[in-house]
Amino acid sequence: MKSFVTAVLTMLLFFVGNVKAQPHYALTATPNTLTFNATASPSQPQSYTVRNTGNSYMPVGIYPSAHTELSFDGGNTWTTSHDPFLLNPNDAVQVWVRFVTSVPITSINEQAISARWPEGDATASVQISGTAPLPIQLASFKAATLASNGVTLTWTTASETNNYGFEVQRNGAKIAFIQGHGTTLQSHSYSYSDIPSPGKYQYRLKQVDLDGTATLSESVIVDETTPSQFALNQIGIAHV
Repeated sequence: MKSFVTAVLTMLLFFVGNVKAQPHYALTATPNTLTFNATASPSQPQSYTVRNTGNSYMPVGIYPSAHTELSFDGGNTWTTSHDPFLLNPNDAVQVWVRFVTSVPITSINEQAISARWPEGDATASVQISGTAPLPIQLASFKAATLASNGVTLTWTTASETNNYGFEVQRNGAKIAFIQGHGTTLQSHSYSYSDIPSPGKYQYRLKQVDLDGTATLSESVIVDETTPSQFALNQIGIAHV
C-alpha cells in the first residue's frame, strides 16, 4: 500500500512539475494623462512610461494620434511611427510625446497614444487633453502721437484663431474695424491712424471671432497734445 501511495505522489509531482504557467499579458502607462498648450506647435515635450506587467515577453507597438509625435531617445529625434519592440516582464520604455499642429485648435480631448500587444490581449492608453486658448495672442499694442497731429496705433499678434478682426475704440466708442487673418500660427502686424482733436484719449482693441464672440485688450492712454509713444507688450485680453 505504501509503495502504491508513493507511486501516485511521484506521478502527481511529475505532472505538476511539467505543467507550464499560462502566459498573462498586461501593460500599464504612467502617467495616463497628459495636458498640452494647444497654441504652441510643437509643444514642450512630456513623457510617460509603458511597462510590461505580465509574466511573458511581449512585442509592443506604440501609436500616436494625428496631433502628436513620439521620441524614444529623450527628444533628440521625433517620429509618428516605429517598429514594435520586445518588452520582457517588468521591463519598461520611456516615451516622449509632443503636440504638433499646423493651425491653432481650441481644445484637445482624445485617446491619443496607445501601447498594445499586437494580438489584442493587452492595451494601455494615455489620454491627451488641452485647455482652450484665447482666440488671439496679442504680442504688443502701441500708440504714438505725432508732431503733425494725429495718433498712430500699431499691434502685433503671435497667433490667431478664428479671428474676424479688430474693432478700434477711442474712449469706448468704435472708430474703425480692421480685418483679421482668420486662423494662423504666423505673426501679423496691424496699424491704424486717427486724427482726434487735441486732448487725452484711451485706445483699446475689441477682437471679434468669426462666431461674434468678442474680447477686449487693455487700454493705452494717449495725450494728443504731446508727441510721445505709449506701449503695452504681451497684453492680456478679457472676454466681453
